[in-house]
Amino acid sequence: MLRVWRLALRAFDGEEKDARAWLTPPKRALDGETPVEHLDTAPGARTVAEMLIVIDQTIPA
Repeated sequence: MLRVWRLALRAFDGEEKDARAWLTPPKRALDGETPVEHLDTAPGARTVAEMLIVIDQTIPA
């Protein structure tokens, strides 16, 4: 979970508010579940981490 939090902070330029705002609402890509709900399993955490990496690599600084 710490890894995902760090990735979220990185993806949102260190803005905790923005990172939390992304982690808590349901996502279509997660079948309507929240990223936080997916952190209970290793595969789920990996999926969320991959989503954050894509965000980090595609949103201009």
